[in-house]
Order: sequence, then C-alpha cells, then structure tokens
Amino acid sequence: MLTLPEEYRFLAAIDPTWRSLDVVKAYAFRWLVEVVIEDWKLYEGFGKMACQQREEGARRSLCLSMLVDHFLLQTPEQLRLARAGQPLNTVGTLMNQLQLSCLLKTVEGILANPDPTAALQDLAQQLREVIVLRPSDKHMSGKEFADLGPSSSLSRRLGKVR
Repeated sequence: MLTLPEEYRFLAAIDPTWRSLDVVKAYAFRWLVEVVIEDWKLYEGFGKMACQQREEGARRSLCLSMLVDHFLLQTPEQLRLARAGQPLNTVGTLMNQLQLSCLLKTVEGILANPDPTAALQDLAQQLREVIVLRPSDKHMSGKEFADLGPSSSLSRRLGKVR
C-alpha cells in the first residue's frame, strides 16, 4: 500500500496560482542549467576527475568556474555583445577561439625565430612528450565476444535442432 510522506515535495512549483502551462514553460528552463554544466565539463575541465570531492570541492570548482567565465566575459567580442544587449558567444566557441589564437602566436614565434626549422623541431618534440597516445576503451577494444547465436534450448523448443 502506498503511504504519503509527511512532508510534500514538489517537482516544479509550490505556488498553486501558477497555470499548468506556466509550470511547463518554467520547467523547460532546466535545460539552460544542463547547458552550463555541459560547458563546465567539456570546455572548462570540470569532468569527473577534475574536482575535489564533497562540499569543499564543489565550492572550489564553482569559484574556479566563475573565474573562467568572468575571464571569458572580458574578451572584446563578448564585451561588445554584452553592451549591445545581444546573446553572448558559447564557452566552447570562446575556448576554440583562444586555442586558435595560441596556435597562431606559436606559428608566428616559429617563423620569427632565426632558425625556424630547429624551433619547429623543438616544439614538435615538446608536444610529443606532452601528448601521449592512450589505448581506447571504446569499440570493444580488447574485449571478447560471447558465444552469440541461437541457444540449443530455445532451438529445441521451437522445433529447430542445432
């Protein structure tokens, strides 16, 4: 038998004056939170292994994330959009733009070097030390397939002998 809890919990709203349509529209805003969390994980490095655990780790992660977001708000394009009251750029595209800027500055540095060939080889060696290939756990790599196919008991039941 189902028993009601002593204290009620509400999924979307506790104000009974809201219309059902308003509750549904407000509930749709939860996806904005999901987008922020996805941005944090994908572009700001807050994946499962990047944070400390428990409340202290959550506070530190939030502070670091807010600092990163504040930094990204200070880019000239973001400032222009904010002042114009227009939608801002996504964190992902801002991070991509910063990566591109760093890459171009690196190439400019190599080309400005008196010995660009040696500078490029030095950079390549440093990158090889930092970027190490790891074996994939996807695509059933290193895993064995079980004996897939019809079972003898089901074949007998259906009148088909294996």
